[in-house]
Amino acid sequence: MKIKLETGKFYPCYPVYVFSYYAENGKELITTMSSSFTLGNLLVLGVGKSSKFATILQRNPDFCINFLSRTYLRQIELAGTILNRNSSDKTELVGFHFDKSKASNAPYIKEASLIWECRMKNCDQNGDVGFLTVTAEILGRLCDSNLFKNNEFQYNQLDIPLFEADSRQKVYRFMTDEARPAGLYYKDFIARKKSM
Repeated sequence: MKIKLETGKFYPCYPVYVFSYYAENGKELITTMSSSFTLGNLLVLGVGKSSKFATILQRNPDFCINFLSRTYLRQIELAGTILNRNSSDKTELVGFHFDKSKASNAPYIKEASLIWECRMKNCDQNGDVGFLTVTAEILGRLCDSNLFKNNEFQYNQLDIPLFEADSRQKVYRFMTDEARPAGLYYKDFIARKKSM
């Protein structure tokens, strides 16, 4: 039996990441997000219309997306809760360290396990809704060397917090070290079908 889910929103486990970008004065700024999807090198995300990030994005289209492990969840949450426009020292309060991206005019967080260097391509206003839909290109990807073994990415070593929420509650979920190659279930289906 199915019942109607009465909620104004539902986020089914999106990765939590921290944007890093430069302010007008060249200072590093950060904010936390989770609503996005990618197709190849195309990134689509939702950004609050009145956010500092949305304002600066119109002047400097470059930014980095930083995926950090759960050990940085306190800093990730602070980066999303403290507003840049209300706290000029938010970045210092959170305590991340930065380096300059080679692919985009943006800083990246040194503590991040995985980094996407990005440039905005398009920004849609979405009418009266309070957010912008940003389409960006992923110009480059960086990751910790410990995520590679024998020249292959170690999917079971990536530990990114996931954000799940509805209108009543917000929670973090966590990845496990279990990883299975895609296509195994299909191969099993075909093998069973052939044996019939």
